[in-house]
Amino acid sequence: QGFAALLPVALARKPHVLTVHGGDIFGLKSKVIRPFKQLALRSASAVTVNSTFTANAVKTLTNGRCQPVRIPMGVSIEQPDPHRAREIRERYAPDGEPLLVFVGRLVFEKGVDDLIQAVALLRAKFPNIRCLIIGEGQQRAEYEALAQELQLQNNLQFLGWVQPHEVNVHIAAATCFVGPSKTAPDGWVEA
Repeated sequence: QGFAALLPVALARKPHVLTVHGGDIFGLKSKVIRPFKQLALRSASAVTVNSTFTANAVKTLTNGRCQPVRIPMGVSIEQPDPHRAREIRERYAPDGEPLLVFVGRLVFEKGVDDLIQAVALLRAKFPNIRCLIIGEGQQRAEYEALAQELQLQNNLQFLGWVQPHEVNVHIAAATCFVGPSKTAPDGWVEA
């Protein structure tokens, strides 16, 4: 993506910032792609990354010629409202059953299908287990069909997008937050 921006940026002769996430640097590792990644990084006016690990990978890829600035992904440091968390818990798991919460895009590399399969397996030991899937994505209908096929209507709910200030409250209501991840067939890695 950074390479695709090079042509219009070069033609317009405008400075530009390239933001690199883990999947950008760790995915698509072929020797053919490597020079394009290096050119995109060296051509940027500035490079930002979301973690120290990604920063080190950028430095390695560019032999130290690129010094990225780390800007951590934002998270709320406000404590969630305990009364609101209790309301959510009572709505979805009123009898104290295990409550799993996932928050993210509904795409292959987030591993939502693995989570759905896990809920089906866990149901044997915890028949009243509950799982909330928060987020949207192009594979939502596929995941809903999988949940239907596995007869998880009483165990799993797709809440879709929720207000950002409600995300940490849902997580606080959970017995466990679940954040699966897997490598996409094209090498893309998502955390």
